[in-house]
Amino acid sequence: YYHAMYAQQHAACWRSGVLHPRWYPGLNDGLGGPEPRTRPLAPLVLHAAFALALDDAVAATALATALIPPVAGLLMLAAARRRGAGPAVAGLVGTAWAASPYLLVSLHERAALQEAWALALLPLVLAPLLPPGPASRREALLGAAAFAILAATQLLVAFMAAVILAAAHLAAPRRRALGAGAALLLGLGMSAVSWLPNVVSLGRIQGEVFASGWF
Repeated sequence: YYHAMYAQQHAACWRSGVLHPRWYPGLNDGLGGPEPRTRPLAPLVLHAAFALALDDAVAATALATALIPPVAGLLMLAAARRRGAGPAVAGLVGTAWAASPYLLVSLHERAALQEAWALALLPLVLAPLLPPGPASRREALLGAAAFAILAATQLLVAFMAAVILAAAHLAAPRRRALGAGAALLLGLGMSAVSWLPNVVSLGRIQGEVFASGWF
């Protein structure tokens, strides 16, 4: 319900000429006043595009739910091939990632679409930036762009990716840690348009919750 509602609201803002809404005036039919846009930007944009194309936010959410596992599998297959795996091994790894229990539970039990999209995108970040990469400026830029999309999809999975990369480069005997670190910082800066307003909005909401004595 919430994913469909946010997709509908974001698409409604687009129809009204507001391309980058900071809040949704019609959320829950306007009950309780405008709510800040606290969700990551990339899933909102994608789901709103689906909602506009299908003219149905519920169908847009169903489409996103159906697309995530195959997208996750294909991206993992491509990442495995990039890291030197053969076709059979890459296909097996991609299938295992698409059918991994945590991804499917996040998707179908918890309805955590942002997290599921982020897990699907995770191989895009790890493939060019894990040791001994990034091997070139092009790989570093690809890793930065992938990390920017990941950070605009879900910050916690982006943080997890950064920790994995830091641990891998610290453990590797031959590493390009500075290149990987620069790529992560560049990606974080590129995605600030998404996560910075989210952090500010969440801080304000939590401040209001504590101030009103909800706990």
